[in-house]
Amino acid sequence: MKMHSPNTQTLANEFTAQPVVQYTARVTQQSASQLEIELNGLRFPAKRAVSCLAQPIAEDTVLVAETGGQHYVLAILERQDTQEVVLSTPADLLIASKGTVSVVATNDLNLHAQNVVNTSAKVLHTQASEGTLSIKTLTFLGNTVRAEIEKARVFAGTWDGVFDRLSQRCKQAIKLVEGLDMVRSGQSDQQVQGMYRVHAKDTVVTADELVKMDARQIQLG
Repeated sequence: MKMHSPNTQTLANEFTAQPVVQYTARVTQQSASQLEIELNGLRFPAKRAVSCLAQPIAEDTVLVAETGGQHYVLAILERQDTQEVVLSTPADLLIASKGTVSVVATNDLNLHAQNVVNTSAKVLHTQASEGTLSIKTLTFLGNTVRAEIEKARVFAGTWDGVFDRLSQRCKQAIKLVEGLDMVRSGQSDQQVQGMYRVHAKDTVVTADELVKMDARQIQLG
């Protein structure tokens, strides 16, 4: 296949270099898509350059480039110390680095999204002296969970669990049930090294075939 070189004249018609003049100006008004700057007592409309991530506000001293009759705000040079700095872009923003990216805040660090916050990493570490997690609905999917907790307290209206095997080991276990305590199992085996005591106002023990009691001594009544 024969390759054709681009027409130099066609490229020249698509983009023509324009002389650029730079100067400092003062922002008088700002909106979502338009700025107004003041230079030597005259006011001009201006656009924020794509490379200027900081959003200009009124009374900012900015660096302006004029080309082809259009003014572009390139950077913010000065601002009052009490005013916050907002980094904004008209489209999606991607920060890419071949090394480490660090975000350091002297006071607080807030993350807010109207829809979804996604976090993906091979290893995730979170460390804090205190923490609060408030989620209306939480779904956790994983293979293994290991927790080392000195003290835990759980308050829930309903607690449902489905397990293939449930194993618990503790030095002491105390359970207080105000209402019904029901156990349904295929087989039940309880072994106590010391005394096993059952006390109730009424006790009923039934079996379909056999009831067996075996001990050195059995006392009834």
